[in-house]
Amino acid sequence: MDERESAIAEEKKVVVEEEEVGDLKPFFYDEAAAAEKRRLQEEAVAAGKAERGRRRAAHRAILDRISERDPETGETYYTRYHDQDLSEFNIDKVSPLPPMRFTAKAYRLSEASLYILNMVNVLAIRIDDGDVPFPIAVYGPRILTGPHRGMVLVDGLYFEINLKLKGVRVGSAEVDKQISKTVWRMNGVFLETIFLSQNLLTAVRPITIDPCRNLYPLQLMYAFVSNAVEATVSVKVLQGHFYGKITALPQHSQRLHFAS
Repeated sequence: MDERESAIAEEKKVVVEEEEVGDLKPFFYDEAAAAEKRRLQEEAVAAGKAERGRRRAAHRAILDRISERDPETGETYYTRYHDQDLSEFNIDKVSPLPPMRFTAKAYRLSEASLYILNMVNVLAIRIDDGDVPFPIAVYGPRILTGPHRGMVLVDGLYFEINLKLKGVRVGSAEVDKQISKTVWRMNGVFLETIFLSQNLLTAVRPITIDPCRNLYPLQLMYAFVSNAVEATVSVKVLQGHFYGKITALPQHSQRLHFAS
């Protein structure tokens, strides 16, 4: 190849390179935009860290409020439900869902079967100790009374117990004794499995509640009821006066379930 041909080839190569370069878009690094993006990311990380710290502190503060120390063992235990994030779950809030919401509602048979579930009905809490100086005056919240005492066995059931024994009056004050202040969990799924494996449709059972944290031994009496439905029975006396007891029983059953 002579010099003229070599020059022409070099010129064509330069033209091709210029065309290739001309097709590329220019690249610009916007330093200000990148800095703003980093700032926003750092602020989001800091806000998330602060929120997690706030929730941990709020959760810990409530745990401290509902915990007590056993003077004999030195063990710390909780007196209220605590198995959730207490910074968001309000343990003092009463459920807005009332009992007997569906009593007056008519269902088709296919719909009604969806609401037939196994449940436990809390019957009583009693002091199981012959040394208790009866008669006694016990006070405390009684939430599990009337229509509130039936609970469906789909999960764990938690019982918060805070009972006091009225003491003697000393001057203008009364000295009371704490019978029980604890939270107790019933494994609803396990309980349901046990009763159904024994082919029991109904059963009444006692169970001892946390004896080491009570002034006196406590027993919770409950009834297991299979295929239960929410229902209300009313009786109106049309004439005269009524004295006695009204009892509602399932068909062909010899066991008392509900009385008033």
